[in-house]
Amino acid sequence: MKDLNEANIEQKIEAPKTPESAVETSAENKAGEQALEIKKNTILEETLPNSKFQIPNSAQPAPTQVDQSLVQVEKVLEENIAPYFARLTPDQQHKFKTEGEKVTKEIAQCLKEVKVNVAKIFQLIWVWLMFLPGVNKIFLQQEAKIKTDKILKLCHS
Repeated sequence: MKDLNEANIEQKIEAPKTPESAVETSAENKAGEQALEIKKNTILEETLPNSKFQIPNSAQPAPTQVDQSLVQVEKVLEENIAPYFARLTPDQQHKFKTEGEKVTKEIAQCLKEVKVNVAKIFQLIWVWLMFLPGVNKIFLQQEAKIKTDKILKLCHS
């Protein structure tokens, strides 16, 4: 019984490759891969100009639904804010803008969920509007409510 097991083990064990043969094999593989890549590129170059379908440029990703919702939410948030934004210092403007971008992304993320949390959207907008100094809090609450309603209409349309 031991002889059979030893014979099976010996058959499964292959002779180790010498360093020279390993280098030759990897060099052959690399050369083969490079030739295959060159062949693919030439085929693409030959077929793409004549084809009506083109590969999209990686520098310009195709607009997605998320991008469209971000743009729409951004437009709603920008409404009626310009006079207040103009009164801010450049540092405050930068901070307000970056916070607005964060809020826009969070709202877009909320809109993607199955159950939309309206209170969270309202809270995000209201806290963001609180960055505007010297504006009545009641006015900000009304503005946040209006913007929330408009965003929800975007979600349902």
